[in-house]
Amino acid sequence: MTPRTQLYNVARGAGMTRTEVVLTLVRMGVGADGWQDEVHRTEDDTVAAEGLEGLLIARGAADAVPTGWRDVYTKTTTRTVVAFYELATALGILHDAGLDVAVLPGAALLCFYPDAGCRPMDDTDLLCAPGQTAAVAEIMMAQGWAATPRHPDLLSGEHVSIDLHDDLFHCARIEARRHAGWLDPSQVWSRRRQVCLEGHRVWVLEAEDEVLYTAAHALRHSYRRVTWLIDLALQLAETNLDMGRLRARGEACGLARPVLLGLTLLEQARVNVPDRAQTWYRECQPGAL
Repeated sequence: MTPRTQLYNVARGAGMTRTEVVLTLVRMGVGADGWQDEVHRTEDDTVAAEGLEGLLIARGAADAVPTGWRDVYTKTTTRTVVAFYELATALGILHDAGLDVAVLPGAALLCFYPDAGCRPMDDTDLLCAPGQTAAVAEIMMAQGWAATPRHPDLLSGEHVSIDLHDDLFHCARIEARRHAGWLDPSQVWSRRRQVCLEGHRVWVLEAEDEVLYTAAHALRHSYRRVTWLIDLALQLAETNLDMGRLRARGEACGLARPVLLGLTLLEQARVNVPDRAQTWYRECQPGAL
């Protein structure tokens, strides 16, 4: 049996608990070693449910997967490229009006993946500059974007939906959430950076803020998507990430614990993370989590 056939069988998850399936898929999704010796024979629907077909093909399963996976890969690629073009067009109109926004994870993390077919983009979260959410929504609706009844911050285009944020964790509306950790939107906005996503220059969060947001968002939603853990692993491996600054900022804003929990899960998945992340993980004795 070839390694690629083994990869396909592992993805189907036979004889594995749900947790084992998820952790194996994380390891495969980041391209880590270790799945080659695991052979399983019964089906699991996790790959399809998580939209991981394209990513697993890109990681080396092209000779082993069913035709349906390739079809999904192609469709995901097409949808993502078209959706991002629509989004980028809207961002250009906003920029011309003096209203920039920052693309939040996950769409902002497409640059970490092999291509546009590897991470589905169902909707996109955008961070508005302080005090500009209403103005951004007004301009987008003037361009034909439709607002959701009773939720003016949710807008739908022809190919993509967006969620406008003025606070990363909605702490402005529910202030008690700040006790679980909080990133000040004004500070986050001041630290934003530009990257190229699918051929378009867009604003995104600073690397350390992206990690903190990803870890906290995933934890607050109980890690119900395997992709969020893959996101975290790929972000931690980014060369521009300053691990010392990440640790200091995480501890200062109360978001160190979500990152440490993410590191615990990556440890269980046998995914290698940078040495400084491992040092932080060991020093904080994450087993107590």
